[in-house]
Amino acid sequence: MPDVGSHCIKKRKKMNVRRINKEEIVKLHDIDRSEIVNQIYYAIDGSLVLRDEHYDVPKWSDDVLRGYMKALTELYDRGGVIFGVFDDEKMVGIMALGSEMIGKNRDRIVLDFMHISKDYRKRGLGKRLVDMARSEAKKMNAQKLYISACPTKNTVDFYMKNGAIVTEDMDKEMFEKEPDDIHMEVVL
Repeated sequence: MPDVGSHCIKKRKKMNVRRINKEEIVKLHDIDRSEIVNQIYYAIDGSLVLRDEHYDVPKWSDDVLRGYMKALTELYDRGGVIFGVFDDEKMVGIMALGSEMIGKNRDRIVLDFMHISKDYRKRGLGKRLVDMARSEAKKMNAQKLYISACPTKNTVDFYMKNGAIVTEDMDKEMFEKEPDDIHMEVVL
């Protein structure tokens, strides 16, 4: 049997997850959001219907990236909270939480933006970010997280695995912004 030395075993580094400052929003360009999508959810008559559809989602274009950075900067300026996941200095994940309560009871806070870089998915980083969103939302006295989720199977299944359900109390403004998304909530 060959000698298997420690040089053959790669230790998985612990990623640094922390609140980011406004100047670090530009590191969003480090994240590779690309993915192959084979199934999409549709909300039809209060039920989720899964359909086979194929999309090759590319990395962000420069225009899309600039738009997201502008939106995140504005969210930050309004008092939103943004967390980044870092592998050394490289941002490999991001989550943004809004600052204003929404809903008729003003008891929900929006999980506004979340992405994990392609090569860093399935490592528990998304769960850590959702857990941080829960913790921050509780500090803000929210009762629920509101999520307007991209309708891909991977995204919706991820949120459901982390406690989200399809909301029965859809936020009109959020729906008008993202009518094709699956609108979900997590009770805190």
